[in-house]
Amino acid sequence: MSDAESTTERRRRVPKAADMLADRLRHQILMDDLQAGTLLLSEPDLVSQLGYSRATVRQALSLLEADGLVYTKRGPNGGIIVSRPDPLHLSRSLALQFTLSDATLRDLFVLRKMTEPRAAAIVAETASAERRADILACATSECDLVGHVRFHGLIAEACDNVLLRALLGALHEVVDWHSADEGLDSDDLARTAHVHRAIATAIADGKADVAEQAMLRHLELFESHLGRRGRLDEPVLPPARWAGVGTARDHERLREAGGRLSILRPKGDN
Repeated sequence: MSDAESTTERRRRVPKAADMLADRLRHQILMDDLQAGTLLLSEPDLVSQLGYSRATVRQALSLLEADGLVYTKRGPNGGIIVSRPDPLHLSRSLALQFTLSDATLRDLFVLRKMTEPRAAAIVAETASAERRADILACATSECDLVGHVRFHGLIAEACDNVLLRALLGALHEVVDWHSADEGLDSDDLARTAHVHRAIATAIADGKADVAEQAMLRHLELFESHLGRRGRLDEPVLPPARWAGVGTARDHERLREAGGRLSILRPKGDN
């Protein structure tokens, strides 16, 4: 088996005690529909009741924290608390997959054209009057890049299909990151604003077919713009783009290290 085998493959081959315990706890949280904020047994109680070592329990809880299903709160009123996955985790995972798989902007537009036009139609059919008003206000008043990206985010949030909403929410973050690199000028932004107003008006009027076609046309025009710039076969998020993702302290450490951090263990260091 190669050194590059996936974590999933390793777990299938030899399940660890921590993996099995995490599966057991995950199953209970989901099957019992434990709500966010529910306090679970303490770490010592889990050790004593389940018969696993403390190290195994901690590792299992770390796996659940990575899933976003629990978090640990320190202090007198703390403990292990049920939570809900942060949508940003899905966005980051999707973005990492795009980077590691060398996904291109052409690939991204295939996905966007399959999902966003239909989402616009669903929003036109089902969104509340308040949601429609927010989308129309955004399209009318926000003509910069931030506003244009936010417009697509509002449509994702208003979509009355939970799976499509989750996918579009994650996709929206990726679009936000790559749009900053596209060099759109004032004329491009003005044309985008015009199309966004057409989409928003169709949504506000409940015209699903019009909204769907307008969104598809909008994406096709943006795709053509990037095609003229020779961008479509370039990566959605090249590795270098991740230098712009992180905390201010992360970037300060990077500057202190001369722009690059060494994360490899020195040879011979066991």
